[in-house]
Amino acid sequence: MDTRRYRIDVNYITDNLLVCSFPPTRSDVYELKRFMDDKHKNCYKIVNVCEKTYDTTMFGENVLAYPTAINGVARLTELWDFCEITDKWLKEDDSNVLLTHCQNGNVPSGLFLASYLVYSRICWTSEQAIKQYRTKRENGIISLPCHRRYLKYIETSVIAGEQPEDIKILISNITLSNSPAF
Repeated sequence: MDTRRYRIDVNYITDNLLVCSFPPTRSDVYELKRFMDDKHKNCYKIVNVCEKTYDTTMFGENVLAYPTAINGVARLTELWDFCEITDKWLKEDDSNVLLTHCQNGNVPSGLFLASYLVYSRICWTSEQAIKQYRTKRENGIISLPCHRRYLKYIETSVIAGEQPEDIKILISNITLSNSPAF
């Protein structure tokens, strides 16, 4: 789909999954709204996976937020929740689309969208999902070991047919032996 007449960097990962960078100014938010209304009026949801926020009232109830640090990782349960919500939304109507954005439109958007590609079985492996994302998003990166590991966790959960659990671990003691001499 042609996006050149808009001042935003939207890419289509699939026909109904979009990604862009965070709209830094009010005029960029209006431009994003114009794009979504022109191309997908009344058929879109936006997911902000950036730590930053903006006034979303012009989008109505169509914006969800999963605040994630630019090189951080969302909790597995948040990734799974995102996948379930996305799947439900996209299955409601063939014309529905979902746009995800973060600071630069790469990480963590790539992790969220690649998780959905695996969850929905558009891609059967995490490696295929990473490749699909990189093919569609210029400079699309999912390269940190923690991102690849979490994507693999999602893949394992899909194969097992089980939702991942949040497990809290309390570290009560750390012992260092032969500490370095500086």
